[in-house]
Amino acid sequence: MIKSTPFKKDYLYFRTCCSTLNLSQAAEIHGMGQSAMSKIILQLEHEHKAKLFERTSRGLKLTAAGSHLKKSIEHLEHEWIKSQSQNTDVAAWQQRLTVGFHPVIARSVLPLLAPALYQQNIEFDLTTVFGTSKEITQKVNRLEIDLGFVINPIRNPNLIPKKIRSEHVGIWKKKKNHVLLMYNPDMYLAPKILTKLSHQYKLIPVHNYEVIAASVAADTCYGILPNPIAEAYNFEKIGSELIHFDLCMIVHESKFQISERKDLIQFMTETLKDL
Repeated sequence: MIKSTPFKKDYLYFRTCCSTLNLSQAAEIHGMGQSAMSKIILQLEHEHKAKLFERTSRGLKLTAAGSHLKKSIEHLEHEWIKSQSQNTDVAAWQQRLTVGFHPVIARSVLPLLAPALYQQNIEFDLTTVFGTSKEITQKVNRLEIDLGFVINPIRNPNLIPKKIRSEHVGIWKKKKNHVLLMYNPDMYLAPKILTKLSHQYKLIPVHNYEVIAASVAADTCYGILPNPIAEAYNFEKIGSELIHFDLCMIVHESKFQISERKDLIQFMTETLKDL
């Protein structure tokens, strides 16, 4: 895995504020409250003895000092990444990768991706981590992992999304008719979907798609599931799709400053293009 740049996280938060020019959006990207982000910026201003942003009714505006700090951070980061590329064995870069997955995407992507990587190099070291799309996005943004596969990624100026394919969520059954309907509360747009269904079914929250699928397979209830999971069980869909979503690979923009890593990411994109 590529090491994160040797700058404290406050500067990463500062750069996100520079890109969004909105404290609320920057805080959401990093999974924190607006007040916490505001305190970080105030602390940086105290350390640099200068105001970095002007607060306006439309958001933030960089001051001269803020603009200077932004350029200095970007220059130092570029030089650090360049030195890492020059001082690191190319083969070593190509042998290590830490990838984050939303569990739904892992079912489709990992069976194709892992063999392809090991066919290229049997010594390849692939580490996988799993979490919600939000958790994986935050890890990629903090350079804790090399890249991630997520559902409908939050717009982030530091990240480059690459769409893999589109999927959908629907209500699925085995054979019998039921009143009980299991769903995952962490599902994308869950509140919007459930509002329409609450008067038709008795809703049961379960924070695990595999448990929902197993329950549907036992023919004890219906389940709201992404189509890759439901189709693996040969379930029957009830009605039309509830929502559509995009499966995307996300990578931090800094990765593209290292040619060997960029080549590896391109190889992965080509491997998954017919998914």
